[in-house]
Amino acid sequence: MYVVMGASGKTGGAVARELLDQGQRVRVVLRPGRGREEWVSRGAEVAHADVRDVDALGAAFAGARAVYVLNPPDYGSDDMLASARAVAAAYATALRAAGSRVVALSSIGAQHAEGTGNIVTTHILEQALAPLGASFVRAGNFMTNWLPSLPVMRDSPAQLLQPARPADPARSRAGHRGGRRA
Repeated sequence: MYVVMGASGKTGGAVARELLDQGQRVRVVLRPGRGREEWVSRGAEVAHADVRDVDALGAAFAGARAVYVLNPPDYGSDDMLASARAVAAAYATALRAAGSRVVALSSIGAQHAEGTGNIVTTHILEQALAPLGASFVRAGNFMTNWLPSLPVMRDSPAQLLQPARPADPARSRAGHRGGRRA
């Protein structure tokens, strides 16, 4: 049995669908109140758990060969890093008890403890799960993130191929006043 967190999202959903397509037994873990019909109709077991609820996570992870986890930034929190620490600690406690292998979605930049904005949340997750022998997928980008840009890519591809240096936006703004060149 494989357990997949975040199945209602892009990466968790892709992981769960791929495992099901391979004929694997899958339990998806959804937020409390999220619908289960889609996953049941695909042949998955469904559990509901809040990512900070160690007992619910422990029940969801029970019997798993491996668990896929992620720690998306909590943009609604007053303290995103405290929220990330709470989620990481809950995962670590529940996973230690389950004894399952762990694969965690992370990010390029997760090796840094500061200076990376919300990517620090993946650093926090890695620090909590590394002692468990977790494997980390440090994605740099997802192709689906480019979908909103397809019209621009189609209509003016040269714009996307011009890399910018950090000083370029500042230089272009320095020569403008009120929308006109100085």
